[in-house]
Amino acid sequence: MRPSSMKEELSKSFIERVLAWTYSMGFPLGVTALLYLRVHFGYNPPFPASLGLALLCIGLADIFVPTLIHGYSQVLRRLSIYSGIWTSLVGIWLYWRLWGDSGLVVLIALALPLWPLSHREVLRLQGR
Repeated sequence: MRPSSMKEELSKSFIERVLAWTYSMGFPLGVTALLYLRVHFGYNPPFPASLGLALLCIGLADIFVPTLIHGYSQVLRRLSIYSGIWTSLVGIWLYWRLWGDSGLVVLIALALPLWPLSHREVLRLQGR
């Protein structure tokens, strides 16, 4: 193997690990941000409801188009799908305010099993 290809492979591996950790840490940071926004601003957040619609579209793109974004990495595809599900649900809640605080509790309850699944993929990428 040539030294430049080794460097490219190492670089690709580092980028995959950073992306994987970013996907995985999105769950606790997202829950924290939602709780903060709800407690601090109530139901009058400082951003328009259309942000929820944008998050829904981004989440659906993460679910249905991960191959174009992540190429052949199965781990990043699965992480993208988990993150897309979470992002879509957050977008739905922010846009329609489904069930109010009960909807937020349901959202957090759905994030609890998605986060360990996501973190398992991070560990799989690291070879553990």
